[in-house]
Amino acid sequence: MTRLATLALFLACSGTEPAEQPPAFSVLVFSRTTGFRHPSIGPGIQAIRTLGSARGFAVEATEDAAAFTDQNLSRFAVILFLSTTGDVLDNNQQAAMER
Repeated sequence: MTRLATLALFLACSGTEPAEQPPAFSVLVFSRTTGFRHPSIGPGIQAIRTLGSARGFAVEATEDAAAFTDQNLSRFAVILFLSTTGDVLDNNQQAAMER
């Protein structure tokens, strides 16, 4: 799944024409921090949203670790950890992400 998701993200970003169709896939951007918080997180999320709009993929951003359930994660082709710090998932959330 990781290689497939990476390939899907690459293909979506490599086109030259903006998409005018429903999103081809969805990306979850996770940016929870339990330590140092980098000031680039907000602009990074915005940049990914802009890229998604231009290239035809949906972007959902959260800092809520409760989003890491089997049911919720099944909606996403890509999970992007953006400048997370510390131990941001509990064992159940980590297992859901790994599945």
